[in-house]
Amino acid sequence: MGDWKAGDRISFTVPQTGATYSPVIEEAYTLLGRNRSYVGRLFDDDSPHSFVFTVGERSAFANIGTPQGSIELVGNSTLAWLIPTANMDQHIDYSRPDYVISRSQSDAR
Repeated sequence: MGDWKAGDRISFTVPQTGATYSPVIEEAYTLLGRNRSYVGRLFDDDSPHSFVFTVGERSAFANIGTPQGSIELVGNSTLAWLIPTANMDQHIDYSRPDYVISRSQSDAR
């Protein structure tokens, strides 16, 4: 993935739906260090379904819009997981704080 460039066609299959997409990378950026980001659309210029892949030395991340919904990719140089974005926060209750404030002994006096 680190050698992709604008104009390259990539291909990936979403296991949950069996759909295969072969978009063309429209833009490629080198960011901090050797991190690369790739931007494009799944179909043509009018498609609302875009993607962003970011690849580092040890990690890869992506957000991919598809007709079936948005999916996230998280992985490394050999394995990656595709997760429907709708399922990512499935068991999180945002009405409750995600932190705990512990009282020190001096506060308890």
